[in-house]
Parts: sequence; structure tokens; C-alpha cells
Amino acid sequence: LHVLTHSFPTRRSSDLKMEGNNVYVNNINGENVQIYTLDGQLVYNNKGEKNIRVALTQHGAYIVKVGNKTIKLVF
Repeated sequence: LHVLTHSFPTRRSSDLKMEGNNVYVNNINGENVQIYTLDGQLVYNNKGEKNIRVALTQHGAYIVKVGNKTIKLVF
């Protein structure tokens, strides 16, 4: 089981955790959340939901954007 946990820097607005192929976002401020493949394909889009779980179907690298903050995930 692979677990990755990341808190975005500066004021705490979101926490991101990955377990297996599931990405969990604790979106404290209700910001927009998007997940993209590295080639720019949007695979998830959410506006304002606070607790999010996204099951990624293919292994690879993804960009997770929460508000104006981004992180790269690889699984």
C-alpha cells in the first residue's frame, strides 16, 4: 500500500493524500479542484466540494490543482 500525504504550503487551505489509486483532498476552503494528466487532459473537475475522493484508473503522472496551488503525483 502506497500512501502519500502533502499539505500545501503557506496558509493551510488543503491537504492531499494518496492511497493506492485513490486521491483524497481535504479542501478546507472549498476551492476548485482539478486533476490533469501530464498531456493536459482533464480527468477530474470539482467546484467547491470540501471532502473529495477521486479514483484514478490508470497508473502514471498527474497534476492536481487546488485553487492556485499545484502538485505532481505519480503512481
